[in-house]
Amino acid sequence: MSDYFCLPQDLFVEILVRVPIQDLVKSTVVCKSWNSFIKNPTFISTHLGKTFSSTKTNLVFFSLCTLEKPSYPLRFDNKDVDEYKQLHFPRKKFRSIGTGCSCVVGTCNGLVCLIIDDSCDRNFKYILWNPVIRKAIRLPDSSVRVCRYGLPFNGFGFDSKTNDYKLLRLVDELDDNSVGAQVYSLNTNCWTSIAFFHEPYYYGKYSFVNGAIHLLARDRKGGRRRNLILAFVVSEQVFSEIPLPHHLSNASFPRAELQLLKYRQSSIVIMTREYWGLA
Repeated sequence: MSDYFCLPQDLFVEILVRVPIQDLVKSTVVCKSWNSFIKNPTFISTHLGKTFSSTKTNLVFFSLCTLEKPSYPLRFDNKDVDEYKQLHFPRKKFRSIGTGCSCVVGTCNGLVCLIIDDSCDRNFKYILWNPVIRKAIRLPDSSVRVCRYGLPFNGFGFDSKTNDYKLLRLVDELDDNSVGAQVYSLNTNCWTSIAFFHEPYYYGKYSFVNGAIHLLARDRKGGRRRNLILAFVVSEQVFSEIPLPHHLSNASFPRAELQLLKYRQSSIVIMTREYWGLA
């Protein structure tokens, strides 16, 4: 790299980490050396860290499915929730996957994971979309199909050990009351089957915190009916159970009444909503 620059490399790096991502993408065409450096996973991680630490404004990502077309507005996280900008998904590129409604599985480091539900095909379609650089890819189909009336649980997260984005997919296999568990890796572009608990669960909302996908669940084996949190460590691809406080573990809330939220970068909180207010 030194053959192309008069600046010391460390100073050059300090300049580049402050460049907006849109301009960085344009800079990859300057020369092979720039292209290789900007796409290096180490630099990408450094740039992300700098961006997060220097950003003062929080934005909220919305997904609105209408009869005409999906809408993805970014709005300021303030009292009025003013619109920041409208994101445009390249739907024409994916006409072959049907006209079903697209829903957001999750977002991570600016990358958006979408699921498209086509009523004619119960296998569902997944897309990874980077709105900033306006690129999207379709994921290969999973080998585990959803039953006629079922819905898959999906969780999206980042493996910091391997710089890999992963998608967790859980599907009820009703013939033997078991669950099919798979993980998609962006690095390998394939699905891998993984071990899961023998106990059947009902699944709720999830939150990606501290390298793990945390999802609300309810044990439906026998007469226990306990609420809990399932934690899936993305790098290790293993599950564990996290018990809830007693008054939440044994409560008979409908699934819609429990919400799992991310607090800052390292904590999760449980919100319960009762019919007469907040609990």
